[in-house]
Amino acid sequence: MNALRDELHEIANEAPVADLADVALQGARRRRTSRLVLASAIAIAVIIGGTAALTNGLDRTNHPIVIAPPVETAEPLPRKGVGPLSHAYLHCPESAEGCEDRQWRVITRSGETYEIANALGQGVQGDMPSGPLVITDDGRRMVYIDAKDLTVSVRDLATGQVWRSRQKLPKAAFKGDLGMRISPDGLRVIHVNANGRSSHHVLVDLRSGRSRNLPANWWPVSVADGDGPVTLIRPYEDETRIQVLGHDPIVVKDFTYDFSALAPDGRTLARLGQTYDRKARPMIQQDRTIVTVNAITGGGSHKVPVTGIPSDMTFNRLGHWVNAAEVTLYARPSQDTFRNGESRDGETTLYAVNITTGKARPLITYPANAIVG
Repeated sequence: MNALRDELHEIANEAPVADLADVALQGARRRRTSRLVLASAIAIAVIIGGTAALTNGLDRTNHPIVIAPPVETAEPLPRKGVGPLSHAYLHCPESAEGCEDRQWRVITRSGETYEIANALGQGVQGDMPSGPLVITDDGRRMVYIDAKDLTVSVRDLATGQVWRSRQKLPKAAFKGDLGMRISPDGLRVIHVNANGRSSHHVLVDLRSGRSRNLPANWWPVSVADGDGPVTLIRPYEDETRIQVLGHDPIVVKDFTYDFSALAPDGRTLARLGQTYDRKARPMIQQDRTIVTVNAITGGGSHKVPVTGIPSDMTFNRLGHWVNAAEVTLYARPSQDTFRNGESRDGETTLYAVNITTGKARPLITYPANAIVG
């Protein structure tokens, strides 16, 4: 398996999200696996040029989204009456020497920018804790770590209602690569810390405030609303195990981490297709397909070529489901390319891909100053 491990290094070096992937493939194989899964499967911020943006999906009602550029000053988030959010970014004040602590800001779909004073931001020096922020698919709620008491919190932007976990997260939860996987309504949250064998994953139910640990060697793919399923994966060597909690694991005969959330039917899981060829460089390559499988029984595998995405775009990762037939896919330019005379370097486009036909349709393109997970 040494050749395979070497090729995983090559993949990481060519991956669009290089900063996280490079971290992912350091150390022992199991540690590499854990961080690689986190970087690809959890929507977490990527810091480039002092600006980062984060989204957990797109409004299923297809309202237009306005991407506003970062601003130096922003008003505090009002207690209520805020419209749906487009994305969030980490702000580094020009007045902050060394910018040791980046603070979260959110931008609404109508273009207003607000500062989130009570959300744990991104500490970059010493033992300063860091906290992710994630927005629900409809943009109406945001999930964050309260900066004062270190609890998982969910805020409804329109009503101002806030749900908080009963227990604060332990210090161990902030020593590694952090991320969150949230349910569509934002009221079930998996706080993930990828820190090698000491990884710490906590499932928080904000309806009850209760929390429980998840297995450290399994990595969260998705969590459903209410009492719905939690889906975990475990890539190891030349296979990947998938488990919908409450059911026996199934096995995919590939080392892969490019999974979508579990589909609305509670059983379908999609992943990016790949090929393995010892003569190719790198030996493991995306083949521009989407593969679906029944995550409960392991049957019903179906592979379809993706059409409608330009050939100069690299598939970055899969996301949530737009409906029962379409899953979201993030794609980025393979290199600095131009279209209509304008540079597209750094853009990210979110597509909806039909898992039966493979046909993709663009949903939104984020500019370079709005980097998404």
